[in-house]
Amino acid sequence: MQLRKYEKSLSQLQKMGDAVLAKHNSKNPYIEYIIESGFGIRIDPVPLKVQFAVEAFPAIGKNIIYVDIGLMDDERQERRYRFTLAEELAHIILHADIYKKVETFDGYFRVERSIPDDLYHRLDNNAKELAGILLMPRYPFINRAVEIRDTLCRLKGKEKDVLTDIEKGEMRNQIIRILADDFNINEKPCEIRLERIEKGLRTSLFDLKLDRRYLKKRKPR
Repeated sequence: MQLRKYEKSLSQLQKMGDAVLAKHNSKNPYIEYIIESGFGIRIDPVPLKVQFAVEAFPAIGKNIIYVDIGLMDDERQERRYRFTLAEELAHIILHADIYKKVETFDGYFRVERSIPDDLYHRLDNNAKELAGILLMPRYPFINRAVEIRDTLCRLKGKEKDVLTDIEKGEMRNQIIRILADDFNINEKPCEIRLERIEKGLRTSLFDLKLDRRYLKKRKPR
């Protein structure tokens, strides 16, 4: 199998994520809803960490995402749990052909070991990128970032164009913390998502503009 064909660019991942959200996320933004109702995949909690020292894996052959029961039940790790589910769904979307016969962890591990390390890490990073796209939809994320930025500028009594680099850095960190709370995600993937959006649009957080066409679309949960 030519595995390199499964690698995707950031723009390809964004298009795939937009398509998934448009189809499955119009009425309910929860990742569990997308997985179970949108894709018909069951989420099955089992003691994975105790047995295999992993938090989740997709058993595509059985149409199940197995997730560690301890992670699922720990309210303190809700954000990690949500991202884990999104990442496993992303693997299914991106790499179903690779894992299509997997039904057990042993089968999953065998497939994983058959992929060269450097390629595996790139495919895994693709899944993480798509997970972020699914959990932080582009336009609601951009608009919320702009709203927070403009509010913080008003509170500071300064236009964004006259902020110093230090002030921008401090405000950026504050915006990321608020976005992480709004989208119920950890700060690191939120920071990465913002960086990817800036890269894709070839702009910066302090040059982003509010897109009013999308203000009434999906809200963060």
